[in-house]
Amino acid sequence: MLSIKSIAAAAPIALLLAGCGMGEPVSIEEVEAKMTEDFSEDGAEVTWISVEEGEEENDYNVWIDVVDGEETSTKNCDVSMTSMSSSYSCQTMTPSVIDQAAELLRGTYTERGIDLLDHEFERTGEDMAFGGDATIQNTANGARALIACAGEQEGTQFNINCDDSTLRPVPAG
Repeated sequence: MLSIKSIAAAAPIALLLAGCGMGEPVSIEEVEAKMTEDFSEDGAEVTWISVEEGEEENDYNVWIDVVDGEETSTKNCDVSMTSMSSSYSCQTMTPSVIDQAAELLRGTYTERGIDLLDHEFERTGEDMAFGGDATIQNTANGARALIACAGEQEGTQFNINCDDSTLRPVPAG
């Protein structure tokens, strides 16, 4: 038989073991909203976010593209979240994956005598894919063109390819 003193001491342990007070699981949409809100409160603009369930209950893997002033970055965050609490830690890739892909293209095109003048790449909504148009210019004759490019990201690795068959002339300007 337990004394009243013993019951009082055992109650918090029983509640902890029963999982009371830890909060209810949350949806992927709630994790997305919380992470977007947290980065926005710090003055950054979230331009894209992808949330996947982690290996453990209440754990999530989050990828986020963020613009903070002039700096772009892609963040990979390990998030633990319930209806009662949230915590996360992030690794940052600066510049963002999209800007790194543009720099990779810039180097590749420069070797071929072509300047990459501008790019309008964005996430396509298909997993971690991205793409869009790049404006290029032939260094020798100044001819400018738009070219369609598509990229994929897997973890911290990515690739991007531009399709020469999509070249469209652009007037100099």
